[in-house]
Amino acid sequence: MDSLKIDYFTTNELTMETVDSINNLKNQHWKHTKEEHMQWFIDNIKTDDKHVLIWKENELLAYLNLVHVDAEIDNQTFRMYGIGNVCVSKEQEHTGIGSILMSSANAFIKRSGLCGLLLCHENTLKFYECCGWSKIDVEQSFIKSNVYEHFIMFYDPEHRLPNKAKVLMTNRNF
Repeated sequence: MDSLKIDYFTTNELTMETVDSINNLKNQHWKHTKEEHMQWFIDNIKTDDKHVLIWKENELLAYLNLVHVDAEIDNQTFRMYGIGNVCVSKEQEHTGIGSILMSSANAFIKRSGLCGLLLCHENTLKFYECCGWSKIDVEQSFIKSNVYEHFIMFYDPEHRLPNKAKVLMTNRNF
């Protein structure tokens, strides 16, 4: 990929212009008003959360956020990074930018010494598996006390996490 720039920011380092670019990119995948995207950001993203952005010149091509989350798996608590809002510009889908984005997130998680947690739908399972993530077999899952009925994946390069669980709960949305 020519002249791509990968930025890593904490929330408190993001400019309002960058947040607008993130929300515009997210809107390509999740149709909400600008105000709804902004409210979700305010309600769910903390000042020390991390953001990975891929730019080409001044155009945001891909984005994801990493948030500290406590995941309770069968009564054992793990401090992890929850990966959320993974998105690539519709014009750039199937060009490899999503893989670059996930590779950047994986490297960040590995350097942190933590594991990663990702929520996804069936149509994205294969992509995340190709990016080194593993599906966990969970009987019941709750995200910030709300039932979650789709797929849960881990990035666990040290193999510390179980590959199946009766119950998984997180302390926050991401």
